[in-house]
Parts: sequence; structure tokens; C-alpha cells
Amino acid sequence: INVELGIATGAFIYEIDGSRNTVISDMFVSTTLLFYGDEHMAFLKNQILSATEVPQFGLSDTPGIKAETSPISSENAVFSIHRGGSTLMMTAFTELEQNFAADNASVLSAFLIKNPSELYRRKATGAVDSDVMFMINEDGTITTLTLMRTEEVSGFAPWSTDGRFISGCVDYDNQRWFITQRQHNGRPVLRLEL
Repeated sequence: INVELGIATGAFIYEIDGSRNTVISDMFVSTTLLFYGDEHMAFLKNQILSATEVPQFGLSDTPGIKAETSPISSENAVFSIHRGGSTLMMTAFTELEQNFAADNASVLSAFLIKNPSELYRRKATGAVDSDVMFMINEDGTITTLTLMRTEEVSGFAPWSTDGRFISGCVDYDNQRWFITQRQHNGRPVLRLEL
């Protein structure tokens, strides 16, 4: 990356001032650009990303996220796995404080969240009014969260199978896909399943 370039594709370097973070774990585009660190979150305050104008960064008390997991959005909030691996955090911008604030979204269901390696979402559709989030747990189970924030509805549920869930995703048709490990002829095999 050439930081000497003066054109639109030129790189730039700015420090996000904060004594607590030592690592940026992920970046996320929400109402602004969010930087999730190992200890807390920073965000772009003045909406400027330029090699010639200095951006202003804000610091939030939102805790850091678990490495290798990415945040997702749902109904104007950003969800992430806390760096401890047993809490789902919900972060939203508050007009009053002009900052991002985080709440524990899994306070009553923390026992279902077992060090997830992935977090992803199936969007609400015309036939289904709720988003569903999926957390692939370390023990091969899945914890789902059915969410309708505008109606203040959220429900956690455990999923298990005769094997292990390894990974998953939702495609452009809103279909859920899983990589599972199952036994076949006495040996573990990986399968891609819809």
C-alpha cells in the first residue's frame, strides 16, 4: 500500500486513540464504520475516510469481540460474540449520548452459548416475520435466536443433531446450509446439508 499516493485510491494511516485496544479484530459497516477491538469498540464520528482530511474517531464502552467471529446486523442493532465466548452482545447507537451502547442480549440464555465459532443470520421474509441468528457452538450444537426487536420478541433455542455442526451460512435465497460431521461406515465424514 503506497501512502504517498495523492489520488482517491491512495492509502492513509490514522491512529484510533485508545489505550485499551491492542488489536482490531473486525470492522463493520453500520450507520458508520465500526472498529471492534479486543477490549472495546471505536467508530468513525465525522463520516470522513480520506487521505487528505483527518477522520474523528469515537470510543464506545462496547466490549471487544471474540477473535475469528464477525458481527452481524439485525433491525438497526449490531450483534457480536463477546470476547469471553459466552455472551451475545447487542450494540446500537444512542442519540442522547451520541455513542454506541451495548447490552447483553443473552442474559437469560447464556448457558446455551458455548464458545461459538460463527455467528450469522437468516433474514425475515414475507412468510416469516422474524430474523433468526445462528451460533455454531464449540461442542457441535447450534444456538438460535429468533428476533423481532420492534415487537420486543426474542427467543433462544438449542439445536443438536446426530453428529456435529461444524459451520454454516445463509445463501442469497435465504436458505440455511450447514457443514456437519456424521458417522458413515464407522468413520466421521463431512457433509454439506440444506
